Amino acid sequence: MPYGRQLRFVVTCPAVLLLLLGCSAENDAGGVHSSDSHDSEAVVPPGTLPKPGLEQGLEQGLEQGLEQGLEQGLALFQRKCAVCHGEQGLGDGTAAFLLSPKPRDFSGGRFLLGSNSQGLPSAADLRTTLDRGMPGSAMPPWDHLPDESLDALVIAVRHLAIEGRAWRLMDDDPDLSEDEAREIANELMASGEPVVVPQLTPVSPEVLTHGRQLYMENCAACHDDDGRGLKALDMVDEQGNRVLARDFTQGVFKGGSTEQIIALRILRGLHGSPMPASPMPAEDVSAIAHFVRTLVPDGAEDRLLLNQRTLTAQRSSRTLTTATEDVAWDQAPSTFLPVTPLWWRTDRIEGVDVQALHDDSRVALRLRWADSTKNDTLLSQQSFGDGAALGLSNAEDPPTFTMGADGEPISLWHWKAAWQRDAASGPPALALAFAGLPADQQLTYPGHPGQAGFATGQVAGNPLSQASHTNTVEVANALGFGSLTTQGEGAQKVEGSATWADGHWTVVFLRAFETDTESDVSFASGDRVAVNFALWDGAASDRNGQKCVSIWHELVLAR
Repeated sequence: MPYGRQLRFVVTCPAVLLLLLGCSAENDAGGVHSSDSHDSEAVVPPGTLPKPGLEQGLEQGLEQGLEQGLEQGLALFQRKCAVCHGEQGLGDGTAAFLLSPKPRDFSGGRFLLGSNSQGLPSAADLRTTLDRGMPGSAMPPWDHLPDESLDALVIAVRHLAIEGRAWRLMDDDPDLSEDEAREIANELMASGEPVVVPQLTPVSPEVLTHGRQLYMENCAACHDDDGRGLKALDMVDEQGNRVLARDFTQGVFKGGSTEQIIALRILRGLHGSPMPASPMPAEDVSAIAHFVRTLVPDGAEDRLLLNQRTLTAQRSSRTLTTATEDVAWDQAPSTFLPVTPLWWRTDRIEGVDVQALHDDSRVALRLRWADSTKNDTLLSQQSFGDGAALGLSNAEDPPTFTMGADGEPISLWHWKAAWQRDAASGPPALALAFAGLPADQQLTYPGHPGQAGFATGQVAGNPLSQASHTNTVEVANALGFGSLTTQGEGAQKVEGSATWADGHWTVVFLRAFETDTESDVSFASGDRVAVNFALWDGAASDRNGQKCVSIWHELVLAR
């Protein structure tokens, strides 16, 4: 099996090294290029190019640092990226089955975002994607990593793409040697010429009118007249995965939403997706770009970017409780944290407002998010409850924002709306959902499975098996996918309470700084703890891995 072979870095020719970095003798700059004959400078839209000097710095370091950069990049890739993209960049990571859109298979050589006509994106394009992430997918931004680490990841991604394509070629033609396959792969994956974006005409009422006319003729069939993208429901990408047209009104743009970037997407297309390249005159692409930009609400794009933030748990002089409207929260700053669905949908939860407090012995977090429906009843197989969870880690460098990793456990506090209802008023009667059906389980038969001796989970104290719940939060631990383990009844030390009003849930989590359970995360004044968040919308059939998640953030307990 070629894909199972050990990847090796054997490229040493300077010209091929330049290819690995996305450079060429003719053009070594990434980003968008202008065709304005009066200005030889490239038109560089914000968010397209990374920090100045990336291309030049990578090229200058070819002779002495590229191989070292590759080694560092591959190690980082395994830790940060392989969980989704797979160890060899084939899009087959352990998390891939949980995600839609699916992670990119680098070996296919088809990348959505880029500024070149074909082949691999330039090093600058890849660096920008790493810095920014890809809103509308589970791809997070990595701009909190050092520049050196990001540059190394760029080298690693390009290397994995070329190696993967070489192995594909050898699969198709067993007579090819590794060197021959790699040489062909280098040619196939070579970045094409930069896509030339013209100098855009200034916006005016006349330009917008022209832009709307062109939009209706060229774009509305997929993106809808109003830009919401709900019309074309049968589109698939090159791998046959179902995709939706972009909803401009939500501000979800994988590569940015400036007029220059929108023009680039029109002219280049999105490789591997139903979005085609559409060459057109400068005045037309300018008009469409300006019009599309009017469909994006102010601030919408910035609001949903998954940037890492620091939350401060202020010290409170009051004794903390689980009351959702305790006056202590009036003094706690609130931070909005965007979340993204692992299975992308437009009717998603956009984010959660988070506050944190401590009283020198306990820590409390209050979450508030919009949810137009209250789903707290689980009486049928089609019923799913609302929920919220925190993932916590004392590690300085926690594993990628998933369910922990081998040897790197995380602690989970999972509030459940159904348990909240149980605690407040007891479990709902089955007769409410199945009116008129015989209540046979209320009868007593010899050896009936409803008897305690047959309910082994209840007898063993499994919190998930109880007929009712007095607490609203499940405490569990995880070491990766499929390893979620609920702590025993005596180790359920997190209290919780919630209220739903005016289309919003408000949930409070409360726990003592220290517990007698070794797997619990510890807290102390002055500590820094990694925390991420997950939200479930029962009305959208969210359950288990179908949820909206944040990236890791930092929780600081003020002294």
